[in-house]
Amino acid sequence: MDQSDIERTVDENINGIKKLLGLEKWEIVFAYGEMDDDSFEASCLARVEYSEAVITIDPNHITDSKHLLRVLLHECCHCLTATFETYKFAVARLLLNDKKSFDAIDEMYSRANEEVVCGICHILEGIHWQKYCKK
Repeated sequence: MDQSDIERTVDENINGIKKLLGLEKWEIVFAYGEMDDDSFEASCLARVEYSEAVITIDPNHITDSKHLLRVLLHECCHCLTATFETYKFAVARLLLNDKKSFDAIDEMYSRANEEVVCGICHILEGIHWQKYCKK
């Protein structure tokens, strides 16, 4: 998909996905471009205390609109788990002088967060979440 088709599909579907996830009050901004890590299709930087997020989508990784909607749902689900970042920052303060321990905890946090988000997406696929999208 080219970037203009991606942007149009995101614009047409984001409100339905936000409604599905209870994120209607969130301000979600989209950016498009290559990711720092080529293995990522997209990323979400969410600030739960402000109900804000920036989702960056790498157009080079998006194959079609169905794939894009799954990526969009996945990244929006990260807004639901963003509160867990508070835990990570608290642990970081406790481990200021122990980088090795923090890195281990950070790795486990990232894995657990991805597993939770993937689990949420799996549940939503079971209830046919696409009905919230215009496709």
